[in-house]
Amino acid sequence: MAVLSIDYQNSRQIPPGCKKENHNPNLMIYEGTGYGKKKLAQKAAYRKMGYVYNRWSEGMKAGQTYTVMYYDFGGISNQDFNLHMYTGK
Repeated sequence: MAVLSIDYQNSRQIPPGCKKENHNPNLMIYEGTGYGKKKLAQKAAYRKMGYVYNRWSEGMKAGQTYTVMYYDFGGISNQDFNLHMYTGK
């Protein structure tokens, strides 16, 4: 099994009176690189939690290259996010 997760500062963590950005982050995962890559998943973030993940229940393939894309459909303003990868047997 393998899990890839991304978390960022969500709207509940922003103090009252501070500007809240309109974020709509997505996690896209492809097998391979370049134009020949195959989309495996596209997941939208849970906005109020600031969290999105993808799980490979059968695990990732050895020797396979994966492309991970974080894209915010809400805009291109600066934001901090963390990328985490977990694996297990």
